[in-house]
Amino acid sequence: MNKLFVFVTSLMIALPIGAGLICRQSFTDISQEDKPFDNFEIGLLNENTALNIEEYAENSLENGSSYILKVTPTDKVKFSFLCYTEPVEILEIYKGDDLKIGDEIEILRDSSHIFWDLNDTDCANMGFVNLMNESEEYLVFLDKKIEDKPVYKTVSCLLSAIFSYSNRDNVVLTDNKFRNTGNNEFFTSDENALEILESVKSVLIEKYS
Repeated sequence: MNKLFVFVTSLMIALPIGAGLICRQSFTDISQEDKPFDNFEIGLLNENTALNIEEYAENSLENGSSYILKVTPTDKVKFSFLCYTEPVEILEIYKGDDLKIGDEIEILRDSSHIFWDLNDTDCANMGFVNLMNESEEYLVFLDKKIEDKPVYKTVSCLLSAIFSYSNRDNVVLTDNKFRNTGNNEFFTSDENALEILESVKSVLIEKYS
């Protein structure tokens, strides 16, 4: 009986390990690539959705944020099971009590989901905002801390509330390939949507400068 128990237990342990080793052969760690997001498509914002975001920014964004910070990136994007975080250093604190200037945290976008083979396409939900650029400064609106880790989630909004203090030469995009976004800060499919987002950004940056 003891031998049978040992055999069954060993088998139950060995099978998952074997399956994991087999699956690992087909696993691709995109974080090791120079431009990992080039593998994905992104969503583009239209005018109607931009108008909803403008209304939210005017009426709810600041009050709905637990933290309003000026930050700058400190490291490359970190990937963790269908999500990604962006490590930053805090330069200024406009709202929030339990953080201090110089703290290093990671920002998890409320919409930072990666979808493998969704409708035959690999895609990433960026919240219509590009990744943060090294050496730039950003105004971010954050919600809450994720458990006991120094990871803070952006406020729940269709747009990732991350705004660069630098001006970008945004262009309307004709397709949703990440590699074609150039120097864009925002991902939009029409000129009106782009103008709305740039206006929202301008108002917020002027207030928190």
